[in-house]
Amino acid sequence: VYKRQIEDKRLEALLAKNFSDELLVYLGENQKISKVVEKLLGLSQALDYKLASNKLLSTMLLNQLYAKYGNALMLPLSSNVNVSVALLETFYQYGGFEVLCHISANPSTPKHILTELCERNNHALNRHLAVNPSVDLFYLEAFQLDTELMMLMTQNQTFLESIAHK
Repeated sequence: VYKRQIEDKRLEALLAKNFSDELLVYLGENQKISKVVEKLLGLSQALDYKLASNKLLSTMLLNQLYAKYGNALMLPLSSNVNVSVALLETFYQYGGFEVLCHISANPSTPKHILTELCERNNHALNRHLAVNPSVDLFYLEAFQLDTELMMLMTQNQTFLESIAHK
């Protein structure tokens, strides 16, 4: 179920088997569900929760999920690169620390929020910021002073490109 391409016929066969909600949740992680993603929405709350972090969902579909479930989906939505800037700003304002960690790692987070998060100088947040290619190079260069952050930045394309050009 997890890695196979899921199309209409395959989805119908899977749903006909009456799998439990716990098993259906794995469909939400599948990155090969683009042809049936809209049909998966609303099948179960647990599946919708998993779909909220799936990068295949459009901003419109993510907004629909938020409209249906509200802040109950704040955590998975805050990690999705397709979530709207308006929702990211709301999550930044009202989310807890775990949500801030997701926002820190999300490349779609607006620059002003990333700057504010960097300015907090919180090591736990910095670990998430270090991998975010949207973080200003100024902060990434400051992160080089920390060995752990330096290791994390080996996953950051912006940082890697900056050192390749020196």
